[in-house]
Amino acid sequence: MITQFRFTEGRLKGLSSNLAFRYRAGATLGYGVKTDANNILLLDPTNPIRGPATVYTDLGLTYKGRYETNRAFGYRVQLNVRNLLNEWTLMPVKALTTGQYARYNRIAPRTYVLSTTFDF
Repeated sequence: MITQFRFTEGRLKGLSSNLAFRYRAGATLGYGVKTDANNILLLDPTNPIRGPATVYTDLGLTYKGRYETNRAFGYRVQLNVRNLLNEWTLMPVKALTTGQYARYNRIAPRTYVLSTTFDF
């Protein structure tokens, strides 16, 4: 889900901001076990072990303007902040058949990206 707001009049004309939420359902990290008729342990695909769901939040600020000299040109300055609310969170990626998490990865930390664009 992304929402954006743009100022089109007044002192803040050219400024816009956006806020994004990304949902990721819990991944299947492994499966439980079951015993068959011969007393052999088998993976049970009807008993998945799932990791936690995650929500990522991103924020963006943009300013668009025009500079008038001998030749007019447009410019844009944009700041994006990815993973605004999460910083170095551990995420399970593998589970044992008992349900215990066995391996973790780190979610990408908060990242700042500044970009500029010029139109001639």
